[in-house]
Amino acid sequence: MGICNRILCPIDLSDQSRRALDYAIGMGRHYGASLTALYVIPPPVPIMPSLDSPAYPGYVYTAEDLAAIECQVQTFVDAGRAGLNIESRVVEGYVVGQILDVAASEAADLIVVGTHGRGGFQRLMLGSVAERVLARSSCPVMAIPPHMADSAPAGLAPFAKVLCGIDYTPSSEKALDYATWFTRESAGQLTLVHVVEVPDGEAAIVAGIRGLIDENVFVTAARGRLHAFLPPGLSQRNVGFEVVKTGKAYRGILDVAHERHCDLIVLGAHGDLTHALGLGSTTNHVLREASCPVLTVRA
Repeated sequence: MGICNRILCPIDLSDQSRRALDYAIGMGRHYGASLTALYVIPPPVPIMPSLDSPAYPGYVYTAEDLAAIECQVQTFVDAGRAGLNIESRVVEGYVVGQILDVAASEAADLIVVGTHGRGGFQRLMLGSVAERVLARSSCPVMAIPPHMADSAPAGLAPFAKVLCGIDYTPSSEKALDYATWFTRESAGQLTLVHVVEVPDGEAAIVAGIRGLIDENVFVTAARGRLHAFLPPGLSQRNVGFEVVKTGKAYRGILDVAHERHCDLIVLGAHGDLTHALGLGSTTNHVLREASCPVLTVRA
């Protein structure tokens, strides 16, 4: 399975894209992957003349404009390359479409992108760019959140402690494939987490039922199902922990990631991710609150 042969890292010269590029460089070095840093110049915003002004042609970037931007991008990339061969590309167009087009044309295995946390996606993320890339990308997307160190550690060997959220869907099964690959490549440890999420409206009923049933029996049965979900080639030696929790799925995943000091969370993406992210989904909460990279994988 080609997971890290070709990495695409969109940048916007912000601190968050600096972190994303540092991680992409660390991964490129560790996995021997090729890396492309992509800067998209959006279409110029026209200044509307007054109604009595004559029509005039819209602004276009001059050769000098493009040369200055390319110089800025090259300086940004050179600051972190440390001997790694990185292709820098500057293209014009709408950001989401250009990211997806370049990913497709270069047959990227992975898109690594910085996010801006709880306050919303900004700059590169402007206009729900991140959501639309996650929703439309045909390859996995790794989001690098702001709640991390300023840069990837020197000599990074990603990823030693990997958490994979399991919900028994095809996307979850695909996510497990990726989580297993990253764990084996680093001779690391894999934690599987399944959270039984109780809708708020049923909380009182469920609380009453739990008063009559030994919850340990329920959790043990759920853990058995989780273990049975493992593919035949995945031994107990590769899976350090199988965790079953009750409550909100995103909170359970984040809590276990914090307790286990995980350095990568892998989640399956379901359906229309753009719609889901707008409604406080598990993926959205994890992306905004995680303190380690989050990889979303579509079946």
